[in-house]
Amino acid sequence: MVFGAYLKRAAGRFLNLQTLTVSEKNAISISRISKEGERIVFISSYPRSGNTWIRHILSDYFVQNMGFNTTTKLPIHPDKIVPDIYCNMIDERDTSITTPGLFVKTHDSFDTALGLLITSAHREMRHIYIYRQPEDTLVSHYHFHRRYPHLISKTNGGIDAFCLACVDDWSFNVESYVKAKDMYSDCIFFVSYEYMLSNPGAMLMSMFSWLNIPVEDAMLQRAISNMSFNNLRANEEKNPIHKEEFFFRKGMSGSGRQELQASTLDTIITKTSELLRKAKTIVTEQGATPD
Repeated sequence: MVFGAYLKRAAGRFLNLQTLTVSEKNAISISRISKEGERIVFISSYPRSGNTWIRHILSDYFVQNMGFNTTTKLPIHPDKIVPDIYCNMIDERDTSITTPGLFVKTHDSFDTALGLLITSAHREMRHIYIYRQPEDTLVSHYHFHRRYPHLISKTNGGIDAFCLACVDDWSFNVESYVKAKDMYSDCIFFVSYEYMLSNPGAMLMSMFSWLNIPVEDAMLQRAISNMSFNNLRANEEKNPIHKEEFFFRKGMSGSGRQELQASTLDTIITKTSELLRKAKTIVTEQGATPD
């Protein structure tokens, strides 16, 4: 819901740029850039669903498209190519790397207000929505909180209590995009994290096709290889910020079943199974279901 809310809060502060948050400043930039005719593409997800992985692959592809050879460590950081709406100033992105529109990371839910904007002045906005099995997402989210002193207190009750406390937030986020897909089908593309694990090339080719972006298969495969989990983790291990909890932790499916109690897992499945079914149906109907 939050892009529209950012604009409202910014307007409420009379556009005093000194008092605006990064998110609010970026909302103003997004609105301006959209009105200037550039397509906006949000890379959206609940936290720990593969958003960073997708951003790295896209950034690698875009850098290659400018004629550069790439490795896992790109010459320009992905934050400068596909900025994070909460942390990176959009107006400070590296425009030497040409991208087919402005790509922006967000973990916001989708709201009707933004949907209405899409049909008018912001009709060129698009959303790539990444979802992941809820139990795996929430377990990863727990470990992410363990990395940071200002977040770690939220994990004091243990992994099961944390995941049970967050499952409704996961459902709200995913459901907002499932509902929006019904209302604004053409502007939302669903990406399954699990399908990305099994066949990233097929999933990404479908995504690029949806965006009407021509794709060089060799370049895409290079980007996928460069940004494999093992390579990203190895790169992080060279200069770890948190040795006890890496950002690229496991990069696999099944962590929830390994780390959660059976009763916790049963509760999560009961609460999310129907919503997960709807999300999977959307991906199947998009024709982007790898073998």
